[in-house]
Amino acid sequence: MRALRLAPLWWCGGFLIMGLIVVGMLLPDNGTTAPVFWFDKAMHFTAFGGLTGWYCGLVERRHFWLVVLVVTVFAAGTEWLQGLLAPTRVADWHDFIADLVGAGAAVALSLLGADRWSAFIESRFGLH
Repeated sequence: MRALRLAPLWWCGGFLIMGLIVVGMLLPDNGTTAPVFWFDKAMHFTAFGGLTGWYCGLVERRHFWLVVLVVTVFAAGTEWLQGLLAPTRVADWHDFIADLVGAGAAVALSLLGADRWSAFIESRFGLH
């Protein structure tokens, strides 16, 4: 874990993001979702890419593999829950693939330096 002064807050934020993803994926589909195939996949890409990027900002780079593992299991679990608990939704392998591609893109951006977001915010506001 990175040496962050607000680490507990950052971790709570990540858990909140995970909760919002679960709620968003289990809410009934009332017909307002976009009929365009790629829009749903873009939402999955963004949600899981954002989640992965968030956690990459909290751990050392040598632990990125663990972030990817946790996000992969989480993505599979959310798809499974959709198929099990949400009668107006279906589990979709395309969604799972979009989740993983989003996570991979976030890791790539993190390796290019985006993983410093949390340290940047803390230093910017004098919290380091």
